Parts: sequence; structure tokens; C-alpha cells
Amino acid sequence: MSETTQFIWIIVIVVIIISFFIVVAAVKYQSRRRKEREAALQIVAKQIGATLEAGTFFKQPKLKFEYRGYPTFIEFYSTGGKHPTLYTRMLFHLSTHPAFEVHLYPERFFSKLGKLLGGQDIQIGVEQFDPMFMIKGSSEQLVKSMLSAEVREAIFELRALTMNNHIDISTQKYGLRIQKLSWLHAPDLLMSFIGLGQRVFDGYLTATGAGLPSDSSSPVEALVDCAVCGDTISGSSQVCPKCNAAHHPECYELNDGCGRCN
Repeated sequence: MSETTQFIWIIVIVVIIISFFIVVAAVKYQSRRRKEREAALQIVAKQIGATLEAGTFFKQPKLKFEYRGYPTFIEFYSTGGKHPTLYTRMLFHLSTHPAFEVHLYPERFFSKLGKLLGGQDIQIGVEQFDPMFMIKGSSEQLVKSMLSAEVREAIFELRALTMNNHIDISTQKYGLRIQKLSWLHAPDLLMSFIGLGQRVFDGYLTATGAGLPSDSSSPVEALVDCAVCGDTISGSSQVCPKCNAAHHPECYELNDGCGRCN
């Protein structure tokens, strides 16, 4: 075997060894992150009486519980691929097809362009809300009925829950889906997400005329403490993009960032 051939084989072996350790490190990292998500879901499960479905290497963990008699799921979703997009989803399953269709998401450049070209956009007549969101639906009257002042407030809070300003609410063939960009690992963020999502679903139920069962509990309320001052946060919050710790917006600004990371 020539020196050149020996050198090539050495390079190949080194590449194989490095690749092996990279794969092992990636698997360990994903496993650790999945366990963190399971731990957060377990804390939430105890607070709301939900069942935790543990994840595997190929499947993310999720929560299952009932809200107002409807099967409800909290799950983490990834689009996959080299650069996946991550979402936290809340799914309310209905026993029949939705009484009306609705799709609400933040208004962006292309949605504004679509509106100019005649794309559907329901206007509910609220100056602070209409320019912020694209609203589509099969019944303008029912969509307007769903988007009460309380529901609009919940939607604004859902959008501000993390720093990505994203929220997507849509009816599916199986019910209503509320989707937030990024995986919400922290229990306080998950509790806020659940409570706000339940308020949106209440608005949907009210609009259908089904009403809210009188013997059902109200949406969960998450008592989240500011990572800077330690006081309970009421209303909107500022969330650290690194550790997901919640803050009063003014505390986050005065502290020049996160109270845990800084």
C-alpha cells in the first residue's frame, strides 16, 4: 500500500470517527432537551390534572386532558429538515366538523399584498385589531361574534408570549388549533399558553351557540413571577429568548435584559 493510499485511509477513518462523535453528541443533546420538555409538561400536568404521554427519539411528548368536555392536547411540533420550524400546539377536538371556519394570523407583507389583490380579510371594526391580523372565515358574523373583547385580549397576549410575535388560530377538520412559533419549554409559559388558548376556545364555543357548560372550570390562570423583581406578573410579559424566563416589560428594560441570564 502506497503512502498516498495510507494517508487517504487515515483521513477517511478520522472523518468517520469525528462524524460518529458528532452524531452521538446530537443524540444526547436531543435526548436531554426532550427530557426537559417532559419535565415541564409533568409540572403542568400535575397542576391541571392532565395525562403526560412520554416522548421517544422519534416523537415529542404531549399532554392530554379535557376542557369543557372536549379532548384537548398540548404538543410540540417540528417541520423537520435541516432547518426545522418549531411550534407549540394546543388542539381542541370536536365531535363533529366545526360549525364555522376561521383562520387568524399576524398580518405580514405577503398577506397585505394578498389583501390588495382581493384576498379575504374580515374586518371586525376594531382599530387596534384589524391592522394587526389577517382574519378569514366561512361566516363573517360568527367570526365577529367569536372575537369578543376578552378573546382579542387573549390573542394579543398569545402573540406577545415570546419575542417572535407569532400566533396562528385555525379550525381544522378535527376542531380548533392554536399554534405558537417555538417550543415553550418553561412551565409558566405553558400554563399561560393553555389559559389563553382556553379563552379563545370559549369564544369559539360561544359564537357557535353551544354555550359554556355551567359545571366546567374556568380557564387556567398561570401566576408567573418576574425574574427581576419577583412580583407576580399581570397582563403582558417580556420573555427571555434564551431561558424563557418571564419579566415585567419595564423590569426587563431597566435590567438591560434577563434577570436569570445576566
